[in-house]
Amino acid sequence: MAANYAEAFKKDSFTESILFLARSTSAYDRLSEISAWFSRLRILRLIIRVFSFFVAFLEAGIFFIIASSILLFVMPVLVLLYFGVYSAALIFRRYENKKLENKLSGRRVFVFFADRERESKENSFFSGLCKDFAKAENAAVIVVSPFFFSSTAFGEKKPYLNIRSPEDNLYICRRTSFFSLRRTVLSKLDTVYFF
Repeated sequence: MAANYAEAFKKDSFTESILFLARSTSAYDRLSEISAWFSRLRILRLIIRVFSFFVAFLEAGIFFIIASSILLFVMPVLVLLYFGVYSAALIFRRYENKKLENKLSGRRVFVFFADRERESKENSFFSGLCKDFAKAENAAVIVVSPFFFSSTAFGEKKPYLNIRSPEDNLYICRRTSFFSLRRTVLSKLDTVYFF
């Protein structure tokens, strides 16, 4: 300790000498160890924080890779599938219109334009009305579906491109194919009623 006092008096100011003496005690050594331990924790927290930012950056990169792969690979497949189905609908439309023209010739045709709620319910008033009209003698009913993709009609889900017939003399027609049907088939018939 005597050497410490001699060293303390070699300092330039009284404050420096007091600080030197305080630093040379065992209490300061313990305090220094505790402080170092806490600073290691701070470094550990900093390391964890940097690591979490790095992981978040990697996750964002992986998300970007997945999103871009969806856009680059899945979306073109879906677009091609859509155009394939639409092309098939266009190709088969003429055939289905001819077939329907033969079935509707000489009949009274009732055309109903359904909304989403009325057509999708099986036991609705609209469903019963269409089925009753279809059961009438020498009559047929065409319901124009409001759905672009869905195949729901009167509570049933059966896939179809342009026209399908859930019951005798009752036909469900997609809105996209209705205009072709009206131009090629309904315009040639004698009695057509639009509701």
